[in-house]
Amino acid sequence: MEWTASGAPRSPEFGDIYRDAADPLGESRHVFLDASRIALRLADRREDFVIAEAGFGSGINFLLTVKAWLDADRPCRLHYLGFENRPLRREDLRRSLARFPELAEPANWLLAQYPPPASGCHRLHLHDRLQLDLFLGGMNEQISALGEGLRGRIQAWYLDGFSPGVNPEMWSAKLFSMMAQCCAPQATISTYSAAGAVRRGLEDSGFAMKRVKGFAGKRHMLRGALRETRSGKSSSPGFGMLFRCHSANLRRKLASAIARPPKAAGTYALYAPANPIRQRLLRTLSRFEDPAFDGGFPRRPLPGWSDESFAQDQDHKVPKWFGFPGSAAKGGTVAVVGAGIAGSSTASQLARRGWRVVVFERAETLDHGVNSLGQLALHCRTFGQDGPLARFFLLGFLHSAREFARLARNRGLAWHSCGQTQLPRPRERQRKLSPEALAQLYPDEVLRWLSREQARGLTGLPLAGGAWHSPAAGWLDPLKLCRCWLDHPGIELRCGTRITSLEQDGNGWRLPGNRGVISDEPFAAVVIACGASARGFDALRELPLEQVPGEVISIPENSASSGIHHIIRGDRAIFPAMAGRHCIAASFPNAIAGKEAGESAGQSLSLIRKMFEPALGLASGEIRGASAERCQSSDFAPIIGGAPDTEECRRRFAALARNARARISRPPAHLPGLYLNLAHGSHGLCSAPLAADYLASLIHGETPPLARDMGAALDPLRFLIRSLRRQGA
Repeated sequence: MEWTASGAPRSPEFGDIYRDAADPLGESRHVFLDASRIALRLADRREDFVIAEAGFGSGINFLLTVKAWLDADRPCRLHYLGFENRPLRREDLRRSLARFPELAEPANWLLAQYPPPASGCHRLHLHDRLQLDLFLGGMNEQISALGEGLRGRIQAWYLDGFSPGVNPEMWSAKLFSMMAQCCAPQATISTYSAAGAVRRGLEDSGFAMKRVKGFAGKRHMLRGALRETRSGKSSSPGFGMLFRCHSANLRRKLASAIARPPKAAGTYALYAPANPIRQRLLRTLSRFEDPAFDGGFPRRPLPGWSDESFAQDQDHKVPKWFGFPGSAAKGGTVAVVGAGIAGSSTASQLARRGWRVVVFERAETLDHGVNSLGQLALHCRTFGQDGPLARFFLLGFLHSAREFARLARNRGLAWHSCGQTQLPRPRERQRKLSPEALAQLYPDEVLRWLSREQARGLTGLPLAGGAWHSPAAGWLDPLKLCRCWLDHPGIELRCGTRITSLEQDGNGWRLPGNRGVISDEPFAAVVIACGASARGFDALRELPLEQVPGEVISIPENSASSGIHHIIRGDRAIFPAMAGRHCIAASFPNAIAGKEAGESAGQSLSLIRKMFEPALGLASGEIRGASAERCQSSDFAPIIGGAPDTEECRRRFAALARNARARISRPPAHLPGLYLNLAHGSHGLCSAPLAADYLASLIHGETPPLARDMGAALDPLRFLIRSLRRQGA
């Protein structure tokens, strides 16, 4: 980042400034807010209003939009999507926004949650009814990663990338087509650019564009809207040249040229029979000969240009069996079964979106299981190479850290962001995870390697070797966290209520329980978040869930241990003291399962002492213990998504049982309104809050915060697909 004499940020890579140096706020208002009538549309809106920006930059357009929303007294829920391939550092963003005191309030909200540069969607809940999805990475890749999750969602586009001459990727015909596919009916678009190529590209993608007066000394800019047919329906992207071709003779010649066979065998040309573009062109042309055709764009993509082919065109590999489940009927009530971390976070996210939620907990109180352990750590589950699960846990860790800090600021939650220092465990030493490899996957705020001397200097403790340090890690009391999430006027908690079965009703779900009829009206949606007991429901009995024991012991603090201010983790983890006592946690103590409490405590103390050299003189008197069971799946990944209709999916994908590589052409079948949030294992604080946000987005019908490959890696249907493929292997 460079800075001009006037204090405006400038990109040395593109040789261009981020905003008008003279009057950046005036330019932003003129080009984007005024051109798209944002203030008027916000004031008249009662449902969610979704704006997307290509080129988030320093966030000026976003902050001005938020100010207009605040000035209108927050009439609707504002969902803003910002795409940025080269994000500013937090320090540069703070310096850039310091010049605009009128934007100080929303700027402080943004700076408090601004994420590190990790690729993917960072969902920021900045204020009540204000949500920012910050997509970091190439815009083409981010949009195609979501696929149908973005289709038809956007009400307004801000096109604010660096100029087409220096950043052509942001102004390509492919990107314009993808943006149009994301548009809701009557969506608008505006940009400071008036280039002819930009105007033609947007028009060919389905927008009706108009050149209007630019800001200050700039002669022109562009604004427009998604083109509508004569019936008043909005268009989807098509081939603009064909629709502007009014000569029937020319259309017939073009159709003849497209249908002509290849000159040489094996030639893959536009007119090759297998080319889906050729098929779409032919169908498009044939509509001109139909008297009923009204001459506008088709409302939806034509056959041969589906969500699947759209994703394939972007070369984004997603399992063909995966698809986002449908949303729930608006205006109903959602039932959440289970009031642990997964259930409480899901209820909170739904209530935040305006849903009425009833949470059912079979225990009489919340202080049982994991909630009884007192201290629980947030740390990132790390992987040696990139992949959907690695990205999910990274984004989940950052999401949870933001959420807990937000609850600490606004709700008084005791969140201790003390950081964690982790010595490599034996299995990690066997995997030979190099600091260089992990540095490519994780930003310094999440994970960085420290030599032995550096680790000792940071912690002030005689650690036995080098360690990984995670500055954003921390700990909290899980019981207080769940109570904080459930403390919402839209949430009703019913303890001592055990749901015995799930009964699908024509209008939703009925939940018989140990206390008779749960509700006179069926629930619009049900989220199962009750751990391994979910297998007690007939529809979920095939899920590969198991309970794994965990144990926490606490020891008195002494002079030797009083210097522990970080979570120190190896084969066991020791926490900073709380109320004069240290917790020592064993996430998966299979080796000590079934042993006496004193024997297992002795083993844990021995393993803790080995993490220090010389050994730390920990107090061993008055040892207290607590145990809990965690739910995990057979592949150690959470189970998150819509519940599959197992029998119907077995029929649809039966070909896989005969041939593991059989082509899948049918979408998955889900049980409408039934969702799962299960099997978070020992990483519940890292994965459950983002999983809850993902499920709430699916139920609410908004853009999900997870790409499709992540959704597939977590989807409950993956186990049935693997089973069928093993039969066909």
